[in-house]
Amino acid sequence: MNCKHLIVTVLCLGLASIFYCEAKTTKTTSNTHYSGNPLLPGDFADPCILQFKDTFYIYATAWDSKDAIVWYSANFIDWKMRKLNWPTTKIGEVIWAPCVVKGKDGRFYFYSATGHNIYVGAANHPMGPFKNLLPNEQPLVKNRQYWHDMHSIDADCFIDDDGQAYLYYGSGHDWKNGMCAVGRLNDDMCSFKETPVLVTPKNYFEAPHLMKRNGVYFLMYSDGICIEDSYKVRYATSKSPLGPFNEGVNSPILTNTPDSLSWSSGHHYTIRFGNKDYIAYHKQAIPIYSPFWGPIRQVAFDEMKVGNDSIIQKVIPTRNGVIPTFAKNKTYCEPLHIVKATASAQISKAYSADKAFDNHNGTLWAAHAGKPAWIKADLGKITTVKSVVPVFDIIAGDYVFGIEYSLDDKNWKKYDDFKNNDAKEWPRASIKSVKARFVKLTVKSQTSEPKRIGLWELKIY
Repeated sequence: MNCKHLIVTVLCLGLASIFYCEAKTTKTTSNTHYSGNPLLPGDFADPCILQFKDTFYIYATAWDSKDAIVWYSANFIDWKMRKLNWPTTKIGEVIWAPCVVKGKDGRFYFYSATGHNIYVGAANHPMGPFKNLLPNEQPLVKNRQYWHDMHSIDADCFIDDDGQAYLYYGSGHDWKNGMCAVGRLNDDMCSFKETPVLVTPKNYFEAPHLMKRNGVYFLMYSDGICIEDSYKVRYATSKSPLGPFNEGVNSPILTNTPDSLSWSSGHHYTIRFGNKDYIAYHKQAIPIYSPFWGPIRQVAFDEMKVGNDSIIQKVIPTRNGVIPTFAKNKTYCEPLHIVKATASAQISKAYSADKAFDNHNGTLWAAHAGKPAWIKADLGKITTVKSVVPVFDIIAGDYVFGIEYSLDDKNWKKYDDFKNNDAKEWPRASIKSVKARFVKLTVKSQTSEPKRIGLWELKIY
């Protein structure tokens, strides 16, 4: 049967995000639909996740962006991405590993490594606008400030039950000799009560994350090299947030798997919904592909189990993710069924046209860059098309594209023309009600990706 849903998420910023779909499916609620793995499309790493009211937010490293970004969702299935006002590469050449926490004062504190220094900003809403808490865009921690051999990146803020905030951070230079420090933060969240101290556990390289369960402090972290195949998640425990930390019995708890559902996985974050723990992490995309400095990494999300004996069980990576029963918004609509997918070209069978219609963020259609390319969907019969949502290889890339529709695959009419990076959020939906059997998207030009033109998904509703 048909289901029509108009979902409007009104944010405190006074803005609205509209998602419209018409679906023919029995999967109409998130109680019966999985979140999917990867959870997000595109090249994003080092995730931090939080929930505010009924909305979920994921902050991540975006190598193809000069701005910080956030993904948000009400149902934990349909995600939209926006750029944030701060930090930007104007204060440093890269923006690494954001961590956003809600302080005891109700404000949101944004810690990130930008230009190899750690900055902190604050806002009244998870989507900002954020402002540096220190004057003249000063960092909270300068690179090598306390220890010459430490790479001052990967900040993680933990707030204990008594309201005391701690900042964990640190890595090593040249992919070796990682160091981890922790400092108690003052109530202003942008200064230390005393000089940070080293708490580096065994087999540590970077990406510290602190969580507390049943009075035990778990310092979780990554070792290995994130651009190779050796990255993994470990943990150590202590009775104090200041250590000392001893590596856990079952460590590492997230490693490569033979089926490649986990490959060089690490730099994670944890969150608890009800009585269940979950882990957000990044993993390398398969097939491995390196458009810029290293392989594409994608955000995944799975359940994580912590025993009463303070042992974290091995994480079991999944293809489907989780059923988001913790989301209050249960509404979900699937795209229309595609009978046949064709394209003007494809790089290989691994990047065939059908990959853009498989409802999976880990596969994509891709053709070689350098000339226009098109992809076409056959719906099998004439039906009502309400919306077309292209999810490009580089989510906010400068793809100039056109969408057409046809009843007979011969006579085509314009549906929409747009330049993708002119949108305010991504993926952008083109909304118009037409009768069609065929829908075709043509990428006319782009300069964002030097090697390929691609779509993670082309969703037709």
